[in-house]
Amino acid sequence: MFRGVRDVFLRLQQENACATRLQAVVRGHQAKNKVDNMRKLRQEEMNRAATVVRKYWLRAMNRRWYLELKAEFKEHEDSIITIQRYTRGYLVRMRMWRDAIQAEERLWGAVEIQRCWRGYLGRLRWELEYESVWSREEASRTIQRFVRGWLGRTRALRLRKRIARYEFEQARRRFKAAQKIQAAVRGRQARQRIDARRRHLHQAATEIQRVYRGHLYRRKLWEKVVSTRIVQIQAASRGFLVRNRRFRLIAQVILIQRHYRHWLHRVPEEERRRRVDDWRRRRKEARAAR
Repeated sequence: MFRGVRDVFLRLQQENACATRLQAVVRGHQAKNKVDNMRKLRQEEMNRAATVVRKYWLRAMNRRWYLELKAEFKEHEDSIITIQRYTRGYLVRMRMWRDAIQAEERLWGAVEIQRCWRGYLGRLRWELEYESVWSREEASRTIQRFVRGWLGRTRALRLRKRIARYEFEQARRRFKAAQKIQAAVRGRQARQRIDARRRHLHQAATEIQRVYRGHLYRRKLWEKVVSTRIVQIQAASRGFLVRNRRFRLIAQVILIQRHYRHWLHRVPEEERRRRVDDWRRRRKEARAAR
């Protein structure tokens, strides 16, 4: 009978331990899922907050950049007016130069037409007065005069063209040199402003990254401390449960031993044997009935 009670007790104890183990595993899995969900929600909330902060920060930076650029444009109105003045002067000089070239071409065309017409008249006169000495001399003088006038006009025209081209080339070189100097100076000023702006943005981004990484590291440390404290609390709770379960088991064993010894002391040996035989007989009958 004692063995049967012990087997039943051990089986119940084993079932209780298995159920406790299953409950602990299931609850641990549920707690882990709950903690993961809480961490996920917290991370999403932090991401949304960081996105909102970054949106407002970028908006403020873009507005500041726009206002600075607007103020800078207002400060450089004189430079813009100067550029327009030089550009308009260049356009006017270019128009005047083209008009001069057209006038010279028209003049050259008129002179060429006159030359041809006068040559024709001279040849006609020379043919009509061929036989006359006076006609030949007059024609020769006229031709010489025309030729010399044409040569003089041609030389003067070439000289004027050469002088005009030289002066225009000098003006163009001075204008190009001024443009290059202005471009170099403005490029250097623009690069200095851009470098200062880039350094400021880099410093601001570095500061934001440092603060955010410090916040993440402190948060990770806090989560690690919390998880460590949770593990310690779980270990203490499980140790307490194990010790309490062991204490109860020892108390039950002592109680069973006490009752068994009391039973041995009170019931005679023959009666005990008879009861054991009856118990075995009932057990065999129960097995046979199954």
